[in-house]
Amino acid sequence: MAQAIVPALRPFEVANVLRTAERRSRRDAAAQAVFLERLRLLPIAVEHRPATWLAQQILPMARKYHLSAYDAPCLELAIREGLPLATLDGELREAASAAGVGQRWKWKEIRWKIGSIYGRASHSESSLCQ
Repeated sequence: MAQAIVPALRPFEVANVLRTAERRSRRDAAAQAVFLERLRLLPIAVEHRPATWLAQQILPMARKYHLSAYDAPCLELAIREGLPLATLDGELREAASAAGVGQRWKWKEIRWKIGSIYGRASHSESSLCQ
């Protein structure tokens, strides 16, 4: 049973973070494979929505809270499901606060969790758990 839920865009964002890390020589293909396997084992569900939902829900939310169309689905999902938000993104955290959405972890806890997925105690890239 999933203990977390993420918008459908999240797998693409993870892939982009990994590709960027590879281009910057921070993670090779072998390290990425280990990371992806560890990520796969986490109890995270990926939510899927039709394209029309984007215009109906996400764009107004992005406008209202001054978020990107990438971050607005996270906030919308948290509001709709009544769930706290786990993020390192400052603008998304501010929007969550303004919307009355609780936050799941503090900065140090999220860094530790991301680091444990990578097999390290700490990690500075923040795009995995926005």
